[in-house]
Amino acid sequence: MSVNVFQRHLLILPEDQANAEFAKGFLLEVPMRRQRQIQVKSPAGGWRKLLDGVEAQIPELQKIPNRHLVLLMDFEGYAAERRAEFEERMAAVRGQVFLLGSAYNPEKLRAALGKTFETVGCEAGRACALALAPVVRAVSSPPLAVPGAAPTSTLWDHEHLQNNRAELERLAVVRPILFDDAQ
Repeated sequence: MSVNVFQRHLLILPEDQANAEFAKGFLLEVPMRRQRQIQVKSPAGGWRKLLDGVEAQIPELQKIPNRHLVLLMDFEGYAAERRAEFEERMAAVRGQVFLLGSAYNPEKLRAALGKTFETVGCEAGRACALALAPVVRAVSSPPLAVPGAAPTSTLWDHEHLQNNRAELERLAVVRPILFDDAQ
């Protein structure tokens, strides 16, 4: 299903199939009536292809202010370098494009949590949906358990996801697209 470009909407662009499954799990926590405003695209086939593809869309993106993109990328231990390249290449559309990812890769995150990609995505969505404030300050009721972490931690506090803190704060602008309580 495609989104209505005249309404605020979100496109999720995964680097690979693992990130696509994460996104699909996340959507399970989004109210059905909001899912019409969200579309998960096909995997790009690598982080460089993901950035190249989005960069090619910048002129179109500038013409559609209602569109927001969330890129899901494997950082493979190079989060600072890949974020720097993202920032440089997406500077013209910084308010519309966001980058999230596991510090290493989704497979390591899945192994660390002992859960499927989809289940991890569901928990990420639940942490966002139950947030009392913007996403990064999310405190769920009850908190989502992260193995090896303090009892009050959310999934976003996991060592594989901590690199997303600043980006999660920026993502507060898309919360009204995702959840009913964020008008």
